[in-house]
Amino acid sequence: MKELALEDINGYRQWIRMDPAAFEELLCRVRPVIEKSDTNFREAIDAGERLALTLRYLAEGSSQGSIASQFRVARNTVSKIVYEVCAAIYKVLKDEYLKTPSCEADWRRVGKEFDDMWQFPNCLGALDGKHIVISPPPHTGSLFRNYKGTFSIVLMALVDADLKFLYVDVGRNGRMHDSGVWNASPLKKGLDSGSIGAPPSSLLPGSDKVAPYVVVADEAFGLKPYLMRPFPARDLDMKKRIYNYRLSRARRIVENAFGILANRWQIFQRPLRHTPKRATKIVLAAVALHNFLRSRNRTRALYTPPESLDVEDMLTGKLREGSWRKEGGLGVLRELTPRGLSCSVTAKEVRDTYCDYFFNEGQVSWQWRMV
Repeated sequence: MKELALEDINGYRQWIRMDPAAFEELLCRVRPVIEKSDTNFREAIDAGERLALTLRYLAEGSSQGSIASQFRVARNTVSKIVYEVCAAIYKVLKDEYLKTPSCEADWRRVGKEFDDMWQFPNCLGALDGKHIVISPPPHTGSLFRNYKGTFSIVLMALVDADLKFLYVDVGRNGRMHDSGVWNASPLKKGLDSGSIGAPPSSLLPGSDKVAPYVVVADEAFGLKPYLMRPFPARDLDMKKRIYNYRLSRARRIVENAFGILANRWQIFQRPLRHTPKRATKIVLAAVALHNFLRSRNRTRALYTPPESLDVEDMLTGKLREGSWRKEGGLGVLRELTPRGLSCSVTAKEVRDTYCDYFFNEGQVSWQWRMV
């Protein structure tokens, strides 16, 4: 690794998705957890080598046999190292880089970023979920078989305005109905009970309208007073089309976050050949690494160059798709099934409030060209 860093810095960055400084910082964090001692029978693999092997496995997405050849270790050693190091990466990064807000001040910061960057006020985050395809787990029958007939674990995530994951729930079996996965999640329970620490309803900017803080999502989730989804596509008037555009614009963040995750960590371009437990550790490590690299100024542009993300052309009303869509897309991250339309009167009233706001005092100059 040191030789590669000196001779081909760009190759180094592509090889493990980070520069030498980020690698050394990460190594300092995980070394106490992953370092092994020599024995009378065997010399231990250095902590730096163990970390590099794991990052290469995640970034390249090749087989364990290929990684074993590259690092000149046994295939079963690769499997053991990847599992241990992924668990360590998540352990040392989660408290700093994957911490869900728990008080009003933190949620207000999330909401302000969404308003500043995507012109959607009072937003707690963009929500989505994916089935992550895995190899059929032995001795589990149809437990992990999903609605499409493949085997999967489910990743549910809330993303902030800057494409960083605020919350993840991963590992539930693919056989669970998608609504059941969401209903069982701690985030859903916290939103239902009001225990996540979200701010109370407040005035929308430049308006006398009061609205609650909400999560933005697509048709896979039911409309709630705290969760906004689009109006059905049929018979839309201009006001509803504007609302759907503004919601889609904010919600596109989570779609891009998943796309970047699957594109930068090529392990998600093919079914994970791991047990559900090990696959869960790999997903958690990749999410933590995503946030770690998005949070550092020196690695941010390397990890997510501008062309990798969706960008709107405000003059033409066209969307320029990010490069991740052309380079493998979402890989083995598969969509959830749409939910039905039943909802409470209160939920409809909240959506109508946002709908009216975006059409009137909350409008932005380019929205009329985008619908």
